[in-house]
Amino acid sequence: MPAPRPHPQSTHPLGRLGSRAHRERGEATQFAVLAGTAILAIFTIVQAWLYYAAGNTARSAAQAGLQATRVQHGSARAGQQAALQNAAAVGGITNLQVTANRGPAHATVTVTGTAPSVIPLLTLPPIRAEASGAVERTTTP
Repeated sequence: MPAPRPHPQSTHPLGRLGSRAHRERGEATQFAVLAGTAILAIFTIVQAWLYYAAGNTARSAAQAGLQATRVQHGSARAGQQAALQNAAAVGGITNLQVTANRGPAHATVTVTGTAPSVIPLLTLPPIRAEASGAVERTTTP
């Protein structure tokens, strides 16, 4: 019967200690890669939420501005102020710009801006929301 061959790990100069150190280095590298991936995923989720919240804020501000613009005796200036106040109260939009137009039969309010970025060097598309509707007017029966 032939003599048993030594296990390849036992031929390492440091014996089992060497293979254990190598294994621990691999585990540390694996942990670093997984932790980095998890942090990136968390930042991506937070960034998506901030972008979504900024869009909701813009839509809400545009609706508030439209309500002030379209009422009888309302004005484009009143709608612009209402939209700015609404967006400032909620927050979450930078570079905020509001335009309001009121014609004889139709009013429109547009809110644009950018969502805050938590990921460095990431340029997000601008946020834009528009609300439009008929102008209230008095009619005789």
